[in-house]
Amino acid sequence: VSSLAIAAVVFPAASSAQSWSQPTPSGSQPSSRIFHALSFDGARDRAVLFGGYNGSTEFNDTWEWNPSAGTWSQRSPGTSPSIRQVMAFAYDAARGRTVMWGGFSNSGGFRSDTWEWDGTNWTQVAASGPIPGRCAAAMVYDSQRQRVILFGGQGQTNFANDVWEWDGATWTQTFAGGASGPSPRFFHNMVYDSGRRRVVMFGGNNNSNLVNDTWSWNPQTSTWTQIASTGPSARGQFGMIYDPSLDRTLLYGGENASQQSLGDCWILDGDTWTQSTSTSTPPARRRHAIAYRPNTGKSLMFGGQQGGVINETWNLDTSSDARTDDFVPTLRTTTNPPVALRDFMAAPLPTGGALVYGGTTAMGRQPFTYVLSGTTFTLQLPNVNPAFRADAALGLDLARGNNVLFGGRNPAGVALGDTWTFASGQWTLMAPAVAPPARSGHGFAYDATANVLLMFGGVDAANQPLGDFWAWDGTTWTQRTPSQLPSARSQHAMTFDGRRSRVVLHGGIAGTTRLSDIWEYDGANWIDMTAVRKPSERHGGGMVYDSGRGRIVFFGGRDGAGFFNDTWELVNSTGPAVPGYGWTRLT
Repeated sequence: VSSLAIAAVVFPAASSAQSWSQPTPSGSQPSSRIFHALSFDGARDRAVLFGGYNGSTEFNDTWEWNPSAGTWSQRSPGTSPSIRQVMAFAYDAARGRTVMWGGFSNSGGFRSDTWEWDGTNWTQVAASGPIPGRCAAAMVYDSQRQRVILFGGQGQTNFANDVWEWDGATWTQTFAGGASGPSPRFFHNMVYDSGRRRVVMFGGNNNSNLVNDTWSWNPQTSTWTQIASTGPSARGQFGMIYDPSLDRTLLYGGENASQQSLGDCWILDGDTWTQSTSTSTPPARRRHAIAYRPNTGKSLMFGGQQGGVINETWNLDTSSDARTDDFVPTLRTTTNPPVALRDFMAAPLPTGGALVYGGTTAMGRQPFTYVLSGTTFTLQLPNVNPAFRADAALGLDLARGNNVLFGGRNPAGVALGDTWTFASGQWTLMAPAVAPPARSGHGFAYDATANVLLMFGGVDAANQPLGDFWAWDGTTWTQRTPSQLPSARSQHAMTFDGRRSRVVLHGGIAGTTRLSDIWEYDGANWIDMTAVRKPSERHGGGMVYDSGRGRIVFFGGRDGAGFFNDTWELVNSTGPAVPGYGWTRLT
């Protein structure tokens, strides 16, 4: 067999309209300023603002924006960082801390200290970091690897193009700079593109000129790639956010080579820049700050400079700026595929592509391992393979950078209870201190908030449905026992909704009873999400999270009459507030 047609889904490009609005905050608010730092604390749903400069005075005040109330409040921590401007700022979602590094003050020069804000107080967690101290660097949070990533900046005697990572305890240089990356620069900006697991960097000042190049940083391989040959004009001191629900980067404003403020808005969709046609953009500005509010499709912008320094607060709403719901199934032809399979296991790889293991052919069950990269399958030749099996679960463990396989049923019908990991072309049999009972037909979902692989249900060695719930942390299994669980079942669909940080489970089979109920796990409890409109009773369906559009996609399955080929999406972000619970049938 030389080729295999596999199903793919193509979504048309999104529209480019955004809705900007200027609220009038009640009560006090930050004074006019530039070169301040702004980030959203997703756990507390607060935007955190620190420091800056108004042209004569530098600040070290801390403010928080409550988006629900539309108010600013000045915080009074017992300890604060010293006055500074043009510092690097990012929210570490795994640890619930806003991280600040470096900056500059007229009295203290270039800084290299690291501070963290926990919602109550500032704590200096590292006296030194990337060397030398610098300002106007860019910093983002890599949510897949749970690292803060910093690039570039201006020091006392140099301009940097190195890359550093902060893991909550230590700074590590992952790229020393040089010609294989962007030129040294400052006043650039970066976002973390979670849909593609990359950092996107644009523009800035290379000490000779403003530039308009766009680069992609791969944190897994520590390599830079230049992308998007055309795009916004050269600039620095602009705002930029990534909206994971739309899988797009948005850039607004900045300063050109004539030190004029810009008011244009651009959208990066994949590797292509397009200028927005929105007519509601704020007046031109530079030296402002923008932060994305997680899981909402909304952002906050504050301050900057027009003719003078300002303290305006603006909201940006892209939640209705969704990609169209046109759903066009297409066929993609692959090369060097496995022979026709059923009952195989497949999962995304940490570095992109997919891992395929086992399955059943006309010759019986097979132990082969394949990697799909683009449209090409490559047979792997590991030193050891898991035993022949079907109906196992294979998942992606992003925190550990590997894939995990558990259980299944061997050719004799015996349930298995072994745990394997796959990385760098090799399978490794794990020896956890605690392991779930042997089973098959269970469900896997990687919880990107808690960084554990969650497993529910299946059938045991006697083919009896199971209703137990387990978590894999890379070393061992731990049984979780919340007060409420879905009923025992197997062959259900299960995935993690990255936009709402919940595991979603649908359907399955218990004995001869097929199910259509929908459950969600919020990290502490399972919740029965009663829905009127939803996929019908079935088992064996497929469900994945589309990070680009912030939606769960469900396809197929079977009941007693045969197989389904319908496609559904879960688009509601608030839960079952109305009948239908956001499930929409597409095909």
